[in-house]
Amino acid sequence: MNEYQFNTKKILIYTLIIVVVILGYYYNNFNKIDNYIYDIYQKIEYSSDIQDVNSDVTIIEINDLTTKKLGEWPIDRSYYVKGLEKLNQDGANVIVFDILFDNARSAQADSLMIDRLRDNKNIVMPVSIDYSVNQISQNEKEYSVNSVTKPMSSFMNLVKVGHTNFISDKDGTIRSLPPLFIEQNTSYLPIGRRAAELALEEEISITEGEYLINYLGPTGTIPKISLHDYLNDNYNAELIKDNIILLGVTKTNQVENYPSIFSSDYSFSKIQLLGQMTNNYLHQNFIEVSRSWQTIIIAFILLWLTFYLFERFNPYRSLIIFFVLNAIIISLNYYITIHQYLFTEISVYLIGILILYLISVVTWFGFRRKEKFEIVNKLKPYFSSYLINKIVDSPDLLKLKGDRTPATLILFEFENFNRYSQENTPQKTIEDLNHFYANISKIIFKYDGVIDKYLGDGLLAYWNKEFGQDNHRNRAVKAAIEIMNYIKKEKIELKPSIVVNSGKIILGDIGTNERMEFKTMGQIVHNTMELGEVSGSEEILIGENTYYGLSDIYKKLDWQYKEIDIKGVEKSLVVFSLKDFKSLDEGE
Repeated sequence: MNEYQFNTKKILIYTLIIVVVILGYYYNNFNKIDNYIYDIYQKIEYSSDIQDVNSDVTIIEINDLTTKKLGEWPIDRSYYVKGLEKLNQDGANVIVFDILFDNARSAQADSLMIDRLRDNKNIVMPVSIDYSVNQISQNEKEYSVNSVTKPMSSFMNLVKVGHTNFISDKDGTIRSLPPLFIEQNTSYLPIGRRAAELALEEEISITEGEYLINYLGPTGTIPKISLHDYLNDNYNAELIKDNIILLGVTKTNQVENYPSIFSSDYSFSKIQLLGQMTNNYLHQNFIEVSRSWQTIIIAFILLWLTFYLFERFNPYRSLIIFFVLNAIIISLNYYITIHQYLFTEISVYLIGILILYLISVVTWFGFRRKEKFEIVNKLKPYFSSYLINKIVDSPDLLKLKGDRTPATLILFEFENFNRYSQENTPQKTIEDLNHFYANISKIIFKYDGVIDKYLGDGLLAYWNKEFGQDNHRNRAVKAAIEIMNYIKKEKIELKPSIVVNSGKIILGDIGTNERMEFKTMGQIVHNTMELGEVSGSEEILIGENTYYGLSDIYKKLDWQYKEIDIKGVEKSLVVFSLKDFKSLDEGE
């Protein structure tokens, strides 16, 4: 990337834009976009793996059929006693009730229930928590327990308990795993986590509220059996053995329904949601959300890279970069989410890239970036970065329609090029020339010279006073000496000569619409080319105008006075020859 594309003002403006985008993310202004992206991920994964959906959780539901056959809600507690007996016999791993037994019923049924609870140590019952939320920071909440409704004490002492509260997003959809509630010295885990820990016989180490549900699929994905069918042996025994069994209500007008990723119409029953969460806890494939500070750091770096790329290329190439970057971000995020269980909120990346692209388009067409881009592409092979910066900042320096200006020219040639090209293959000749010209150009650009043209066996360059180079003679001579020393170190068969000449040149665009070149013209150019015909190998020849305009440090070199006749000039030209190319250690 060329230096011209950056300046302090531009850096400050784009930094401010990037900071504003990141602040928008930090204050959750893009939350809906992240939710939408996550929902799409879940639906894609379910659609691609629909045949592989496997649940180790089974729901036994008290549905309309159950109440029709076993009596209206609430059904007699004796049916739960029978259900527990049967589940024990069928080898259920953990039994979870989503029914709050907070009141006594029939003394006989309650007594039998107590006996069954005492026989099975892997039973979990719910508590109902009334809570309030305190916003500690933008991304951190504290949950305060106001009251807890528990099962009746005779049941409570025989079972594990867990709460059945959910966290919903602003749109009402359930995406996050529920929090851990603490009341004084008592902790209340989510009921699904409590059940999974009993099944695994170990604690699950996570921080609730910072993880997303990894949905198996839409409602109905978790297998269901009605309590009536179960008690009457109308079920698949494989759905019970070694599984976690959730027993809850899905009866019409009694069930609590919620919106989810797969249903925005409140068709996901509470027991279905608990089943999805329990399966997550059991397999520990819940999805962690990347912390915001990590996302902010990555976003700042990524958006700066985007700014760099959009400034380097025109809007059409930038559009390709735009789509490629977004495709990479989304694909990588999808893979990490689905396979590594880590979701990064990428809205800040996508929105930031979009905003930077739109700004790049506006600046391209509205703020002369296109013009500057064209100037740089035109001048880059011939001008140093320093001069390109100056011309871009002040385009009037480049008078394309022609201008006469004081300048110093360098004509560099290989004197024995014809013989060299005949003795070597064309491929080697071209390869060698390109190698030498690449390094010679670096030296010319080092002293902010301009390459006018390549001549095959040489090149013509100049230093122009209009570009702020009042010391153009010194620059040219110093560059000539350094070029000679470079060629000498290469130890090659080619023998160089250099002519340095000063005078007024005409600069301007020459050619047609099909091919236009920015060229030097004038008598001084003619004289310089003619001097090249009479210069000797391994010699620097400078004109009289150049010599008398040099600083003393350059005049003290071992110059030899000469007078030379050239074609087209009546009067002999005074020149000075140098063959001792010792380096100059002092300044200009």
